[in-house]
Amino acid sequence: MRSLFVFLFAISGFAQVDFRVTPTQLRIDQNLSFVISITDQETGRVPTFPNGLDEGDFQLVSGPNSSHKVSLFNGKLSRYTIYTYYLRPTKKGNLEFPAQEIIFNGKTWLSPKKRISVTEGSPRRQAAEPQVFVEMEVPKKTYYLGEMIELNVVLYSTPDVSLSNQGSSMQLPNFEDYWVEEVEAEPNERRITKNGVRLDQAIIVQRRLYANKSGELHIEPAEFTLTVGVRGKWRLQRVERQTNKLTLNIKPLPTDGRPKGFNGTVGRFRLKGSLDKNTIEMGESVSMNLELSGQGNFAGVPEPQTQFLAGDFEVFDGGAPTVNKRWGVIQSKTWRFALVPRREGSLEFVQPSFDYFDPIDEVYRSAGSETFKLEVLAGETLAEGGPLGTRRMIVAEQNMSYIKLRELGPTDERLQLYSPSLLTKLAVSFLALDLLVFTGLFLRSRSQSRRTNMRPKFALKNYRRATQRLSTQSSDSELFYAGLSRAIFDYFGDKWERPGQGISLELIQEQLERAEVEPAIHQSVAECIEACDLARFTPSNASSRENLLNKANETVMSVEAVL
Repeated sequence: MRSLFVFLFAISGFAQVDFRVTPTQLRIDQNLSFVISITDQETGRVPTFPNGLDEGDFQLVSGPNSSHKVSLFNGKLSRYTIYTYYLRPTKKGNLEFPAQEIIFNGKTWLSPKKRISVTEGSPRRQAAEPQVFVEMEVPKKTYYLGEMIELNVVLYSTPDVSLSNQGSSMQLPNFEDYWVEEVEAEPNERRITKNGVRLDQAIIVQRRLYANKSGELHIEPAEFTLTVGVRGKWRLQRVERQTNKLTLNIKPLPTDGRPKGFNGTVGRFRLKGSLDKNTIEMGESVSMNLELSGQGNFAGVPEPQTQFLAGDFEVFDGGAPTVNKRWGVIQSKTWRFALVPRREGSLEFVQPSFDYFDPIDEVYRSAGSETFKLEVLAGETLAEGGPLGTRRMIVAEQNMSYIKLRELGPTDERLQLYSPSLLTKLAVSFLALDLLVFTGLFLRSRSQSRRTNMRPKFALKNYRRATQRLSTQSSDSELFYAGLSRAIFDYFGDKWERPGQGISLELIQEQLERAEVEPAIHQSVAECIEACDLARFTPSNASSRENLLNKANETVMSVEAVL
């Protein structure tokens, strides 16, 4: 009994509260920290200021930021919860940080006053104002007709700016004077210094353009609507941005040295050919592979010309070429041809080639000059005499051959049909199966319809269940805020019997206005959703997550009372 009394006394006693103000000397551009340390706190309560935080000659910058610590000393387990406030002095001189009165667990605590010496701040570069802008960039301004133009749309922002996908959109120009190839590369982000300002750079759109006419061509600006947030401000805002306009000089291809039959392909290419066999017999075929790799407009590359092989071979096209892509851009093309020799002996021939213009060296080149050697042996002899190779090849797609079948037996034999009673039983079985399937589908449809009609009644219950699961994700900020945002959207989806994925903030605002809900509730819903979206990309602590969850719960209850 005595041990039970000691235990109850220990858990019912007041926690110990300590205060700390540091440093006592600081510059006017430095922060002062006010720390409240609570020992053996197990209630989860937060200290309150009955008269508010007395800032005096200081201004609150952030807080409270909470942290927890456990220590074991001389066999005694102690728990600490630390609340930290950061304040900035408003003037220089010998200042006094006021005493602070707090209430915790029903008891009042008073911190001592503290003298603080504030001196002149150290000279430093003034922080840049929050910025966000978009530019279109190309490596150079002069190109040849048909030459690849690497266009990047680049987003620049100061490090204190974050962007949200919700509500952001872009409108690219139509590139009417260019053939366009889309690049599916992942976003490329890095931090740079531009015009003396530190910026985050992100390539958000990549295109490969090929001009289809010469002269002075323009690329009109791209237009963006961006949803952005600034560090330290919970409110998201939408801004309109427009890129620069590009003017390019497109030169015609030179006429000197242009090969006969040149089709206008521009780039740098390599053509590699191969045969799958070096020796075959008459009547057999050999596979010729042609692989084209490099950089340029692969879509403008012509099919390899094989007419010059018709004297020694029958050439069969292998169909569409095999295309190898990376990030959505063609890296190589491979054609396949089947060659059937017309005569035996040692055959020697050059692989097909094609001509292109090299824009870097500004010369015309020819890809493909490898020589193939093939040994063709005499084929087997047929029973009637004459080599197999002298017979005409039959192509299955173009000819029909008849196969003589073995005797099938007397022509008066008949197939025996099943008895009528067996057929009747089969018909009845299939009918019963159809009725069973129809009944199951009907009952399932009624059950789904009943659950759908009950969705508005269970909207609040489903929301509470979803938010309770968030407690297991409290240590992961991104999962917490994404889950809370999803729970809010799913709540309105249940209310209006729509999929949660199809609910947007704009739709919620529109439906609330139709229901004549108070504007204050509109504003509260918008603030909760926007805070979730912004907080996923900014640092947060357990206290801020708990505050936002409490606000979301209050907002949903307000909506529940009027819908």
